[in-house]
Amino acid sequence: MDDRPNLILSPHFDDAVLSLGGLIAKSPERATVVTVFAGMPAKTVTTRWDRWSGFATAAEAMHARCIENDRALSALGVPRSAICNLDHLDDQYRRQLNSRAEPEAKLRSAIAQDIRRLAGDHENRVNLFAPASAWHPDHRIVTDTVLEIMLGGEYRDAEIFLYQDQPYAYLELRRKTLRPLKFVDFSALDESPRETASEAFERCFIGLNDSDLSGKITAVRLYRSQFRLIRAGLQKMITDFSYYQARNAGLAHPHAEVVYKLLPR
Repeated sequence: MDDRPNLILSPHFDDAVLSLGGLIAKSPERATVVTVFAGMPAKTVTTRWDRWSGFATAAEAMHARCIENDRALSALGVPRSAICNLDHLDDQYRRQLNSRAEPEAKLRSAIAQDIRRLAGDHENRVNLFAPASAWHPDHRIVTDTVLEIMLGGEYRDAEIFLYQDQPYAYLELRRKTLRPLKFVDFSALDESPRETASEAFERCFIGLNDSDLSGKITAVRLYRSQFRLIRAGLQKMITDFSYYQARNAGLAHPHAEVVYKLLPR
């Protein structure tokens, strides 16, 4: 990665910090964090996840989560002007609309227009990050949109990266093996970008020092309404995952995040 701006597409409010919080901590002045599915649902909508998180309605939950996201990114040093929330509805709210929900192709087209506008603010010279995982439909839509733009020949001045998507990267690893992380071959995760993108890629390590990792964990803790029962375990997983992945790769840094640079055809 060079020193161009990092345009990080976060499907939901916590995804960028869970997956790339260390990268953001290393250079917050270069980060623009875009939460794609930050749209406000109708006041009458409610879901099981929102109720489990302690909210009476989906609108109440989204308002609180937006504030949490601002605080988490601000704790990492991201300027408020570089925190961008798009007006697309989360999958759990789109499903409540049933037949009135917009077709996926139309949704991808609208997201593509947003990405074009944001990249255009930097004359398309950006490092553009999208999830490597397809476990969640919202994540898949974001990445499919980026791939469509790339394959369409746009953004030849941009570098496209797929990031290891936490906690889905951990779950993917556990699907392949139940061995302790200290004994795991993390290259098994390279199958995810291969299945998602079907493009040639180069695995890139983002070396993190203890301060970078500490900043990331501090930010994760600020998403207080989420992961109520597994918060402590999630923080330990992120710490151990980044430590053993760095050790497995023989890096000089004690921790690492991984992204996959898509190579031009």
